[in-house]
Amino acid sequence: MQKKKNHSAFQIVTTIIFILILLIMHYSLDRQGVPINDNRSMYLTGGLIFLTISWLYIITSLQINKKPRMLESHKWKFAPLFVGIISFFSILALFTFASFDLFSTLLDTWNALFYLIVVYFIILYFYFIMSFVYRFLETKKEVIHYTYFWSLLIILILVFAI
Repeated sequence: MQKKKNHSAFQIVTTIIFILILLIMHYSLDRQGVPINDNRSMYLTGGLIFLTISWLYIITSLQINKKPRMLESHKWKFAPLFVGIISFFSILALFTFASFDLFSTLLDTWNALFYLIVVYFIILYFYFIMSFVYRFLETKKEVIHYTYFWSLLIILILVFAI
């Protein structure tokens, strides 16, 4: 019981630290301005993605340590389809809302909404990769580590190759 409480406390502390880092990043960019067509923007994007994926890795790893049988569920077989459907409707909703002037006005007045949207899609991406890693890996104990590796590798190749 104590071990589960420690894992929950670590999850809460990690999430608070993640939110604080996002807030610091938001306020520093708000004061300095967001760089456009600068190498700094590429590193900023890569850093945000790395930070979010690392946070998800820690949170999910602690959850698996808390509930080791979590990855033994038969529901993981349907996870790629489930996450894919959620991602499709999320992108559809984003494009629909983006076509309204209210959405762009809201993004202009509240820049943090952009970060929330990016983090949301990174979460979907991470669990989509995790669902595929789960299907192809024999030992379920290593799923979270391989997920972290593959999700970072794919994103870093895409971000820095473009």
